[in-house]
Amino acid sequence: MQQNAFSLARIPTITEVQRCALAFLLRVAACESPTGVLVTLPNGARLYDAPAIYQRWWAMTASCANSSASLKDVRWYFTEGDVVPNPAGERVSGYYEPGSHRVVLAGNGAYVGGVVRHEMLHAITRNARHDRATFLARCAGLVDCDFYCVRDAGPAPAADMTAVRVAPTALAIAVAVSRASVSQRDSDDFFEIVVSATNPLPHPIVVDLPASGDDGPPDSFSYRLASVDGSSIQWYDERAWDTSASRFAAGEMKRWVFDTKASFLRATSYEADGLYGNVPAAQRRAVTVTP
Repeated sequence: MQQNAFSLARIPTITEVQRCALAFLLRVAACESPTGVLVTLPNGARLYDAPAIYQRWWAMTASCANSSASLKDVRWYFTEGDVVPNPAGERVSGYYEPGSHRVVLAGNGAYVGGVVRHEMLHAITRNARHDRATFLARCAGLVDCDFYCVRDAGPAPAADMTAVRVAPTALAIAVAVSRASVSQRDSDDFFEIVVSATNPLPHPIVVDLPASGDDGPPDSFSYRLASVDGSSIQWYDERAWDTSASRFAAGEMKRWVFDTKASFLRATSYEADGLYGNVPAAQRRAVTVTP
């Protein structure tokens, strides 16, 4: 997976924008304390109040999990840096402890929607494991589920023997934005770019995604957010970590939710594009970021 952001106006420096971009790049699948036993917090972990955006992210996650669990019951901690050691000693972006009902996030991960919603889903279900039906079916595309998550979820069901192999161009690809205009001064200045891919055929398919060009799995969903004046572009490519990402039932739609924070962008007009298998959506969407 790859996420990039650059500005043609200047040489990038270590700014808040880049730290956000790095957080997206390091979207390591979060791992939990599997036993649910209370463990010592990492050195430097600090308690923090859930920011305003967590209310919306919690509601989104609770909806896909069909739960009425309360956000206020969860305690949130963050540490400095890009990763945090979980109770198993693995360096991850965050983890959930069911015994204490607390989430510990690496500082940058605290504002990465897919990472936070991943831990929210654990907290909502009070389950430390990565249940396939939850993480890779009902809430797929809303929560991150990378290598470790997929491994814990177990193998995907066997492919439908009647499925036809197709190229990504066989799908109907679309992009939507949650807000057409957003101010950097809003207390909640996040907006979502939602990319969807639909199988328009009356039979199941398996999509032949193009190779990634490295040792990792191929790209599945992606987005591009480019300023209209051509001065900056931000993008992210999600990998097909699980085989289910390329399998579609007849008429099935899959989607991926990408989160962007207006205060990490320049105040100007943008066009959002969505892709699946490197094939762009039929129409781009306009987004205006105001001071």
